[in-house]
Amino acid sequence: MSNLNPLSQQTNNPSLYAKDSNPAYNSQQNQQEPSTKEPVVRQHQWIRFGIFLFCLTFIFLGRAALPDHPVPTIVDRAMESLEFINFYVMDRPRLRDAMLIGCTFFMDVMFFATGIYWILYGNSSRIIVSILFFYATRAAVQQMFYCPYPKHYFWDDPGFPTLVVPYGRSSDFFFSGHVGFVTLCTSEWIKHKQYLVASILALGGLYTVFILLVYQAHYSIDIFTGMVVGSWIFLLVDKFKEDFDAFFIMIYETVLGLFKIIFGASERRSVREREQELIDVAVTES
Repeated sequence: MSNLNPLSQQTNNPSLYAKDSNPAYNSQQNQQEPSTKEPVVRQHQWIRFGIFLFCLTFIFLGRAALPDHPVPTIVDRAMESLEFINFYVMDRPRLRDAMLIGCTFFMDVMFFATGIYWILYGNSSRIIVSILFFYATRAAVQQMFYCPYPKHYFWDDPGFPTLVVPYGRSSDFFFSGHVGFVTLCTSEWIKHKQYLVASILALGGLYTVFILLVYQAHYSIDIFTGMVVGSWIFLLVDKFKEDFDAFFIMIYETVLGLFKIIFGASERRSVREREQELIDVAVTES
């Protein structure tokens, strides 16, 4: 009687176990299979070598093109290119004040909108810590580096109140707090996936940059550095936001515990005093 079980036929076939039981067979099979990994790796190495040569060439070209401008003061090409707008605006006080009010009003609205949204829907201390680190870094840099006032600097009070932007003559140029603050707030709105608001803030930031350059309240290097430092600090704080949140929670719980101890003790003392008064009244009446 023939074996009708195909499984038993397969298991009884010794050729099926040749690959597993015969090392010579395995070696022969491996030699027959073409290896495609080594050519791909070699190709990637040649690509990286080409990129390295390009970077090296770029470095040598940069060394040969280093500028040598013995200027007596700061030269800002971006600011100089907008001087004709500066002259036009400064000759028209109403337009000058209106444009400045638009800039400071935008900063106020952005500050309060971001703050209120954080109070209602914030899920971390990221924006607060970022602002603290940004302005602390800015204050430290301004104690080490000073810039002269541009020729046509203007930041006088236009007659409209502002809460977050101080008016008047101030040499806090490097780096721009206006642009850094816009960068931080825009980044926070992006983190909350509020892309429409972030787009509006970005447009307002472009207008702020325009005003700062036209009114010569900041050099272009101040604006560029403010944006870079703001972005870097925000990304760094976002990476460690859980640690900052845990630190603030610890402070909150510690302060709350101290309040409970202090006011709890005074409340127990007042209860004992009231009980003693009732006892004294009862003794007097008796």
